[in-house]
Amino acid sequence: MNLDKLRGKITENRMSQAKLAEELGLSSKALNEKLTGKSRITIPEAALMIKILKIEHPCEIFFD
Repeated sequence: MNLDKLRGKITENRMSQAKLAEELGLSSKALNEKLTGKSRITIPEAALMIKILKIEHPCEIFFD
């Protein structure tokens, strides 16, 4: 997983981590743990991130 590219997509979409966490139904702390590699991103969470962040090439992020 390329967490730098994922964080870049969050920034590119002008979305705060707090707002993304809210849209994913997560706490800010839980999302932060996922974005720092302390916790894993689930398949449903990844699918929702792809939709929310309009990720065109998800393999580059989620299967790096």
